[in-house]
Amino acid sequence: MVAVDTDEGRLKDMVSAIQSAGGRAHAYRADALDAVQADTVVERAVTEHGHIDILVNAVGGSTIISRPAATVDELTLPEWQQLITFNLDGTFLFSHALVPVMKRQRGGKIVNISSIAGRGSARAAAAPTPRPRAASSRSPRSSRRSWDRSASR
Repeated sequence: MVAVDTDEGRLKDMVSAIQSAGGRAHAYRADALDAVQADTVVERAVTEHGHIDILVNAVGGSTIISRPAATVDELTLPEWQQLITFNLDGTFLFSHALVPVMKRQRGGKIVNISSIAGRGSARAAAAPTPRPRAASSRSPRSSRRSWDRSASR
């Protein structure tokens, strides 16, 4: 398993927990919102491990802004754009970097994790979060159709 995060401490804790449970894990410090870093992580993982079977995109949330519980009418446009970027770009960048690899491998899976707020059903969820997370949880449909047409399983 390859773990990717910007926070060295979280990476060390995750790798340690996986290894303590008998698993194998490697930490790659990178920013999922940086295209060059996402491409580099994918290239490094393929070089070091030979292939990538599964990508789990789990970047997102509303804590990126100073008022994570703000309702949509309380947000500024720059805050909204920051939420959109944080909730969608990492998913796109890693999927974009990895799909060509999976096509060459003729297989692989992509799992996008989003909060229940993406369904608009979390009462405690901030108003701005549902739409970006919903976009993240729904966007793979077009990617999946493209993937299904080009790779056999």
